[in-house]
Amino acid sequence: MSTISLSSNHGVSALLDSCDVTCQYGSCVLVNEEPVCECMLGYTGETCHETINEALNVPLTLGVLAIILGSIVLFFTIAFVRRKQKVKR
Repeated sequence: MSTISLSSNHGVSALLDSCDVTCQYGSCVLVNEEPVCECMLGYTGETCHETINEALNVPLTLGVLAIILGSIVLFFTIAFVRRKQKVKR
């Protein structure tokens, strides 16, 4: 972290604190004079490089596959039962 002192023409000086942390999906802010990344919605981590949804990828994929497979099994079961009922008639 570096501090830059600027003087204006009117004799008023301002201190500008700059962050030296590169935040991938966010902006650097000073918290207790320490540079910290303030992440955009959906991102986390020290430099905002991790998405919150990464943890949901596998369970979500498995859930969708289970629904698809369940629908296929249900379809074939219904078709099998109807065929048996037609043979009995």
